[in-house]
Amino acid sequence: AIFNLGAGVDKLLKDATIPQHVPVVRLRDAGMAAQMSEYALYGALRFHRDFDTYERQQARREWTQCAAVAARDRRVGVLGAGVLGADVATKLAALGFRVRTWSRTPKAALKVTTIDHAAASKVDNPVESHSGPDLAGDAFDKFLEDVDILVNVLPLTPATTGFLDRALFAKLAKGAALVNLARGAHVVPDDLIAALDEGQLRGALLDVFDPHEPLPEDHPLWTHPGVRVTPHVAAQTIPAEAAAPGVDAMRT
Repeated sequence: AIFNLGAGVDKLLKDATIPQHVPVVRLRDAGMAAQMSEYALYGALRFHRDFDTYERQQARREWTQCAAVAARDRRVGVLGAGVLGADVATKLAALGFRVRTWSRTPKAALKVTTIDHAAASKVDNPVESHSGPDLAGDAFDKFLEDVDILVNVLPLTPATTGFLDRALFAKLAKGAALVNLARGAHVVPDDLIAALDEGQLRGALLDVFDPHEPLPEDHPLWTHPGVRVTPHVAAQTIPAEAAAPGVDAMRT
């Protein structure tokens, strides 16, 4: 058997040198779900609190305050509603964001409680659940409508390859932001850059890239002012947390 220490196994499944009879075993968590949620929360807060704008202002030595927006007025869409997506969505909703998820099959609505600080009381802030058999059509368009921050945690499949493109970006709220911590092949880089240049997107936080990692030094994503690059660190394997699940997988 081949034991994969990361969350994704798509590259192993495409490797023609691996005999068909050899099973591929993936770690079910090993602390990676918590890390991915942390990354998604950072991404959402980065754009929600205008830290991307303040970084650019600092480079110009400019002191200008952006108008504050309440979390309840910020719409966050989470692509993926499995273990990872549900954890991300629940934690975002707990901060007060208006959150919706997308999945291929219907999921039960996530019940979340947050704090209404103005009323000093707890209030329900359920996560909307959207679903459909493919990434097209009226149901998917309704999910994308007016989304301010789009977080992608979908797996890479033939259906999801290149789906983060110009047409999808155009369906988001004007000035929306993208947080991609799933797979680089989900994104069409030229379409992303065009959407940023045209102002349809305000920014993108990217942790994964295709077809090569590290991202080549001459790639335009490195220097685009609307892009923040991280070196595939959204969910790193922590040896101490991976040991027990790995041993359990070997025993089974």
